[in-house]
Amino acid sequence: MQEQEGGILGVRISNNPENYLGLLTMVGHRKKHTFVDIKECFVKLINNWSVHFLSAMGDEVFLKSILQAIPIYAMRYFKLPILFCRELENIMCKFWWRNSKTNKGIYWCKWSDMCIPKAKGGLGFKELSKFNLALLAKQGWKIITQPNSLFTRVMKARYFLIEEFMSAGLGSYPSYTW
Repeated sequence: MQEQEGGILGVRISNNPENYLGLLTMVGHRKKHTFVDIKECFVKLINNWSVHFLSAMGDEVFLKSILQAIPIYAMRYFKLPILFCRELENIMCKFWWRNSKTNKGIYWCKWSDMCIPKAKGGLGFKELSKFNLALLAKQGWKIITQPNSLFTRVMKARYFLIEEFMSAGLGSYPSYTW
């Protein structure tokens, strides 16, 4: 049956789909392990870009438009562990403060100070854990504003069948993937 449907749709049938759109479909107790690919991608890109001696402005553009964009897809659907977000921020901070000759450097200020908007004297980097919550809030907004969407109907049937979304509790046996 699946083979026929796959043939009609022109898609490959997988017996054990572990990844879907770059994310694991099953998230266990070790949530940090689930997102290890994101961290590896960070390190790989930094190692590739470190050979290019960029100016401070080039480093800023690299951090904001490339590195900070990598986890956005995962952050839209999962609450990343705070320690994992801090690890990613630490990688970016090391890249920012490094000396291009020795790859070591002095941290002249905290990452949280660098996340202050430019208009208020910061550098405007994203604090990943807060940005993660903002992206997840968009999902909540979608539930509130689009009550007839498939996403809202599935979430309502599974997690808040009786009460409203804003007053719904966690429930029993919640799935991290859900």
